[in-house]
Amino acid sequence: MVYNRSMSKNTRKSASIDRRQRVGIHSVIAFLAVAALAAAVVIFFPHFSLSGRGAGSEASLSTPVPAQQTPEVSLAPAPTGSSTSAEPETSGSPEPTPDAYARTHIVIDGSVFASLASRQAAEELIKTAVSHFELLCPGTGLVSKIENRLEYRNAADTDSIISFDEALASLIGEDSPLRVRTVFIRSDFETLPCEYDIEQSDAYYVGTRFVASYGHDGKKMQLHEYTYLNGVLSSLTLLEESVLTEPVNDRVLIGTRPIPSGDTSRDFGFADCPPTELIFTAPVDADIIGFYGFSGGEFNRGIKFGCASGAPIHSPCGGTVSAVLLRGSLGLTVEVSHGGGVITRYSNLQSADVLLGDALLAGDVIGRSGEGGLQFEIIIGGKPYNPLYYLTMP
Repeated sequence: MVYNRSMSKNTRKSASIDRRQRVGIHSVIAFLAVAALAAAVVIFFPHFSLSGRGAGSEASLSTPVPAQQTPEVSLAPAPTGSSTSAEPETSGSPEPTPDAYARTHIVIDGSVFASLASRQAAEELIKTAVSHFELLCPGTGLVSKIENRLEYRNAADTDSIISFDEALASLIGEDSPLRVRTVFIRSDFETLPCEYDIEQSDAYYVGTRFVASYGHDGKKMQLHEYTYLNGVLSSLTLLEESVLTEPVNDRVLIGTRPIPSGDTSRDFGFADCPPTELIFTAPVDADIIGFYGFSGGEFNRGIKFGCASGAPIHSPCGGTVSAVLLRGSLGLTVEVSHGGGVITRYSNLQSADVLLGDALLAGDVIGRSGEGGLQFEIIIGGKPYNPLYYLTMP
């Protein structure tokens, strides 16, 4: 048993030595193979780059740099994939041209106007002057043009220069040699005033002038071309014209009916008044100081209440506001339509509390009386009648 164990140990030891010998031989063979492969690469591929970036690199291992000789440095950027690392480029503005910062003459129509410190300042001066003249033009869509022959010339270092502000003051002054022509087109609107159509009527007494219907102004549009020279209007050209709304004239009736002889008391004209189912109350609580009919050679188309200034004026019947307007000597006037061609008119108002189209009930406030009282009229079918015939007085 002892002999067998000893033999077993010797056998295992011998096997271990054999394995180590085989491993060593294999390592030598592998090393020689790698060395042979490397030599083949160097011989057959002399331009192969060891930088790990693949073929195409300009850095060759087969061309050594001569001893003590500085290699040439190329300013051209390295191509893509080069093993040579390039310095990053610095982005920025390009180098200014010398002319941009050279002393510059501004030459207008062949004569030197001024010398500035740089070409940039000279160009900016002209732009600022043009902008100044454009601001004087009351329009939009401006198109400006310099009518002069303008040049920029390099000045000598010995030529004197002036400041930007000093040059601008001369360039935009009254004696400026610069001529800036600015043109724009604008639509202008013009009012076409209405006039009077006068008719003779025997339905009214002599001396009566009655506005049967009010007209309105029209409107016209004109397309003009404006031309300004250095901010001053030099010409105006009409390009197009069209009437947007035609004016409508007032219809004025002049009475030709003979004045009756006899009494012209408060019931004057009652016989001419057509009946109506409407019931009217007095528009204001005040005494009547002027009656319908003739007074002092003039015909009064209504009655006049002697109320205080600012007194509230009430609608005597329900209706709709049909007019709020100024009536010359009668001042601010409101008209209310009650249907069936019946209209009540309130003149000499201080203010109106209603707007056109407002619906009113009997008793609603129409406005406030002005100085001198309220002029009140009732008009039926376009003709004024004596309001006392229709009013229910307190």
